Amino acid sequence: MVGVDGSQGSSNALRWALGEGRARKIPVHAVFAWNYHPSWVDPGLGSMFPLGYQLEGSVPEDEFATTTASVEELLDAAISKVTESDPDRASGQVPVTRATLQGNAAHALLTSAGECDTLVVGSHGHGGFIGAVLGSVSQHVVSHSRCPVVVVPAPQRTPNG
Repeated sequence: MVGVDGSQGSSNALRWALGEGRARKIPVHAVFAWNYHPSWVDPGLGSMFPLGYQLEGSVPEDEFATTTASVEELLDAAISKVTESDPDRASGQVPVTRATLQGNAAHALLTSAGECDTLVVGSHGHGGFIGAVLGSVSQHVVSHSRCPVVVVPAPQRTPNG
């Protein structure tokens, strides 16, 4: 199982999980956890979406259903982006199942990991502090998971980059 939130860190984690799935001939289960904050409750709560993402148009009457559909689209787009750029896809497609779960990301990942063989996360998602070794979600799942956790680090920056 791999946590996906559309960030570069989660793309790296998904790419790693696909390689592992291909090597072990097992499917990958991608999970996108999100929190719903109705716009009418407190607009200061922030968004359940990655930074910079905006719903297009006005807020519909059934905001939750639209938000759920948008989250599913984000997950599909994140998976497509990684699978289409996978340099090893010619050696075999890895079956990818997907789920969107409402709730705190760390809690949702730990709850759904249940009988998983391995939980894969990126070292950082959309939030966090620059310079931190681990983001809050990856730190929490490492500390509380009942299955092995793989934290895929961000690529190292070169001194000139």
